[in-house]
Amino acid sequence: MKLFFVLFLSFVSCRAPVSNHSYTVQGGQGNVPAAERESLKLIIPAATWEPIFFQEINNRANIAKLPDLRKIILPSEDIEIRIWIGFGKSALKGYVFKRNDYRWSGIYLRQILKRAPSDQYQDYNIKPRSGWDKFWETMMEEDILILPDSSELKDELVVEDGISYVVEINAARTYRTYLYPNPDFQKWPEAKKVIRIAERISQEFEEQKP
Repeated sequence: MKLFFVLFLSFVSCRAPVSNHSYTVQGGQGNVPAAERESLKLIIPAATWEPIFFQEINNRANIAKLPDLRKIILPSEDIEIRIWIGFGKSALKGYVFKRNDYRWSGIYLRQILKRAPSDQYQDYNIKPRSGWDKFWETMMEEDILILPDSSELKDELVVEDGISYVVEINAARTYRTYLYPNPDFQKWPEAKKVIRIAERISQEFEEQKP
C-alpha cells in the first residue's frame, strides 16, 4: 500500500510550477491526531477549464453533502479519489472511492436530470464486483494517481458536447485534480488510460442497486 503513496509523492514533488497553481492551506479533521494536522498542498491546473468545471462539480458535491476535498487533511495512510463524468450536454455523475483506516468504500453519485424526481439521483454505496484489491490494482496500472492534466499535453482535438472526465485526489497531504476532455477522440497515450479507467469502473460498478 505504501508504494502508491511513494509514487504519488514522487510525482507531486516534481511538478513544473508553470502549469499549476501550487499552494498550501491549513486545515484538519476530527479524526486526524493533533500532531498530524499539517498544511495541505494544493496542485490545481492554471487552466481555463478548472473554475468552469468546478462550478458544476461543487454543486453536485454539495447536493451529496460531500466535504470540500481541497480542505480535508486525511490521516497519512488514507486516500480519497473522486471521478466526475459528463459536463457539456451530459448530466454529471460521479464516483467516490475512499480508503479509511485500511478499509475501502465507494459511493456512486447518480446523474441529476432536469425535472427528475429526487429518488432518481440518490447516492448509492457501491463495491467492485472483483473486490477492492483487484480494482485498485487496475487503477494503479493505469496511473490514476499520476496522470498529468490535459492542459500539459499538445494537440488537443476540440470536440463539442462530448464526455469529459475530472479526477480529484487527496492523499499524502496533497490535493490535485486533472481533466481529460473527450478522451475517445484524443491521440495521447494518457487519454487511452483514462478510457480504460472509465471502462473498468463501468464494468465494476454500473447498474448496482443500493
